[in-house]
Amino acid sequence: MNNALIHYARAQGKMCTLYMDDDEDEQVDEAPRSCLNCGYRRWLATGFRCVYPNHSNPPQFTGANSLTT
Repeated sequence: MNNALIHYARAQGKMCTLYMDDDEDEQVDEAPRSCLNCGYRRWLATGFRCVYPNHSNPPQFTGANSLTT
C-alpha cells in the first residue's frame, strides 16, 4: 500500500460524517479512523472507493497520481 493512498484515506476518514467501522478482520490501517477501515470501502485494482448509498461526493483513490473526491 503506498503512502499517498494511506495519507488520503486517513484525511478523508477524519472528515467523513458517514464513517462506519468495518469488521475488525477487514481493517488494514493502524489509524483509528481511515477510509481503509470503513465498512463502505470497496477495493479497486489501484485503490478504493466509497459505496455509501446516496453519498453526494464519495471519496475515491485510483492511484498515486490521481486523487479524486
